[in-house]
Order: sequence, then C-alpha cells, then structure tokens
Amino acid sequence: MASTSSNKSRCATCGKNIGTFTCRGCSQDFCLSHAQEHRQLLGKQMDEDVILMHDQFQQCLNEQVKQPSLHPLMKEINEWEKQSIEKIQLVAQVARQKVLNIISKHTDNVIIALTSIKEQLSRARDDDDFFESDINEWKENLEKLKTDLNTPKAITIKFDDKMNSFIPKISVHKERPITERFERFLGDIQIEENGQLITHGNSNAHATVRGKGEYSSGQRLFRFKIENKRTS
Repeated sequence: MASTSSNKSRCATCGKNIGTFTCRGCSQDFCLSHAQEHRQLLGKQMDEDVILMHDQFQQCLNEQVKQPSLHPLMKEINEWEKQSIEKIQLVAQVARQKVLNIISKHTDNVIIALTSIKEQLSRARDDDDFFESDINEWKENLEKLKTDLNTPKAITIKFDDKMNSFIPKISVHKERPITERFERFLGDIQIEENGQLITHGNSNAHATVRGKGEYSSGQRLFRFKIENKRTS
C-alpha cells in the first residue's frame, strides 16, 4: 500500500470518491478504512494460501527425504515391475500346464511300453525261452524307458532370445508322435507292442504285413529296424 494522490479516485470497495491510497500490487484505490481491510485480506491470503502451500510442500519434501522410495518415479518403476512379473508368471503358468499335459500322456505311453516288457519277461521266464541277447535287449529297452521318462525327447523347452527384449520368451514344443503302426498281416506273423513290433514264426513260409495308414498321394518316410536274433 502506498502513496496519497492529489486527484481523488473512487474507492474500489465502497465506490466513494474519497480514495486516498493506491495498492502497488493490484493498482486499485481505497479509502482509509477499506485500505486497512484490503491489507488484512492480503494477510489472510498470505497465511491461508502461500504459507499453507509452503508447509504442505515442506511436509511432502520431508517425507520424500525420509522415504525416497515413495517418489512418483519409483512408483512407476514398481508398477512396471509388477506388470512384468505378472506377464512372466502368466507365460510360465501356460508353459507349465502344457508340459504337465504332455508329460501325463507321455507317462501313459511309458506305462504301456513297460507293461509290454513285463509281459515279455513273464512269458520268456515261464517258457524258459531267453538268451543273452534277449537279456541285453530288455536291459537296453528298460534303460531307454528310464531315460525317456526323465528327459523325454518329444518335449523341448525353447527360449526365444531373438525378440527385442532382455528376457527371452519361453515356449514348450512337442514333436509329432509316430502314428504309423503295423495292423494287418498275412502269414506266420505276430504283431506286438501296440503295433510297433512284428515277429515272424519259425516257418520259412512267405508272409506280408501292412501298416495302419492308407495313402493315395504324396511321400511318406517310415523308419524300421530288422533284427535276426536266431537262425535255424
């Protein structure tokens, strides 16, 4: 607040033409009584606005000094971490469930194969019809089943590190199972092990065997092994 003026102006509050003081802040004129009132209003604004804002900011600053982890930037990082973990957990859960499903089916196949070996062992023991080559073959097959149970070749875990990310994406892959099996035969032949093994009888007669699949076009690849364990 400040100076008097020779030219009287109207008071900004009451409108009377008796203004004698001009506020340097708002450039308005006030009479003596309203000049004091205007000054009190400025003091109230100082206390309720500026000083209160200062005190609130000071409190916020003190809290941040004591706990810098509460800074908004830290909260952004924490939220990013939370969302990233949730995404990783979701992908991991999907991969785990897929592996569990594959392992369950794979275990069933191992059980079937083991049951077949058990039947062979029981039949050979009852008939007293086995030799060193049979024993070695059974041991080899059992060892293969044991290895395949713990580390099945049909299941692979892959990590895609080609993506533009420092965390490679995990995925589960299953190889296509063997669908072709021996099914029909003519002659002295026995089909065993769920269609994966054929045994020719003791006769020298000609015999034929066919697979399960029927194809009219295209190319197919089949792998099989011929064993001649004993000669007459």
